[in-house]
Amino acid sequence: MFRFITLILVISFSTPLQVLATDDGLRAISHEDVWLMKRLDTPVVSPDGRYAVVSVTEPSYEEEADISDLWLINVEGKTEPRRLTATAEGESGVAWSPDGKKIAFGTKRGKDELSQIYIMNMDGPGEAEAITSLSTGAGGPVWSPDGLQIAFESNVYPGTADDEANKAEKKAREERKTNVSVYKIFPIRQWDRWRDDLQTHVFVQDAKAGATAKDLLAGGYLVSKPGYAGTPTRSGNSLNPAWAPDGKSVVFNATTNMDDAAHARVFYHLYRVPVAYGEPRQLTQRDDWSCHAPQFSNDGMALYCQLEPENEFVHNLTRIARFDWSDNDVSDSPEIITASFDRSVSGLDISADSQTLYFMAADAGRSRIYSVPAIGGEIKALNAESRGVYAGIQVFNGQLVAKWESSAEPAEIVRINLADGSHTPLSNFNSERAAKLDRAAYLEF
Repeated sequence: MFRFITLILVISFSTPLQVLATDDGLRAISHEDVWLMKRLDTPVVSPDGRYAVVSVTEPSYEEEADISDLWLINVEGKTEPRRLTATAEGESGVAWSPDGKKIAFGTKRGKDELSQIYIMNMDGPGEAEAITSLSTGAGGPVWSPDGLQIAFESNVYPGTADDEANKAEKKAREERKTNVSVYKIFPIRQWDRWRDDLQTHVFVQDAKAGATAKDLLAGGYLVSKPGYAGTPTRSGNSLNPAWAPDGKSVVFNATTNMDDAAHARVFYHLYRVPVAYGEPRQLTQRDDWSCHAPQFSNDGMALYCQLEPENEFVHNLTRIARFDWSDNDVSDSPEIITASFDRSVSGLDISADSQTLYFMAADAGRSRIYSVPAIGGEIKALNAESRGVYAGIQVFNGQLVAKWESSAEPAEIVRINLADGSHTPLSNFNSERAAKLDRAAYLEF
């Protein structure tokens, strides 16, 4: 027999007429305190490890009055965080150029109907400049190893060959006199949205305004399959593209049996598509596990992914798999780096010398950080007693940067010492408001 324990969180609401305070001047938590706490995305660290960019949302009770901007954080903590953008629309998918002189991100500005890729110079003043103008929008920029090109994703109409075809299909659908959705996919709803028939494709273009964006998957056999899709996200799906070390191809994850989802397990595999010309090539073949979120080691010798095995259990632990990368190919028998670890892993990052992997895993109600040799070996918790939840870890110069929060402390960006797992706050977006609140001590049983 299973016994369920229900935990009830009680938030005290205060009115303008009565604000209860304790002897030490702290006051009870109000709805305003909870709702108006600033919401932080995960940090993106510069190549030299000196700075991190984070998206910060300032919520509001007024409809469409939320403010979301990018902030620059000094990783050594020598200066206060500095606002980088101040626009009506928020930014997402920040990526540093390899030389650290620019950042790319997705946002809507001016007359943009959908999000486009913008580039901002980080070595001097100036406005961000749009480099894409696709009718289907663009997001998730990834710089090529030489910093001359950018790969990104766009949701296009099935069967279209270029942006002109997408514009024509978009116009035809807008001019229809009926508004009926016919579903040939499952599930028909994902999180809080109804699914549509748009496909996520990988594009590549020169990292400058006016360059032509090339759809690497248009007209290919892969996207013609009825079960083609990327891995699910809260807002859609993603192919998680990663540039191969030589910059001549892009590796991504996809499935071709999403149409079997109602009655069978959906499998995700890794594919490689040439940037110049050619069909995608399936790198992983086995149908007893899925592989997604590809990431190359910094020395270009290995390709890692998050692997989910298929077995008799309903829940399968997510593992880290390692492939030797040679001749733009992988073997179909990867080394499972976390085979002996009884936790699902997430948030992988790789040390600069490619010798150590750092990842997160849920443990005893926390999200803790672990390390393991890049070729496999003993898995160690940086701090086996750490509190709260870490997210978006990035390793640099013998330290980690991440977002951290707990049940009693709102989110901030922190720097983590690899020697003992202790962390130092780098931001104070919520600390002033939180310091005034009478927060109950955290209890567990």
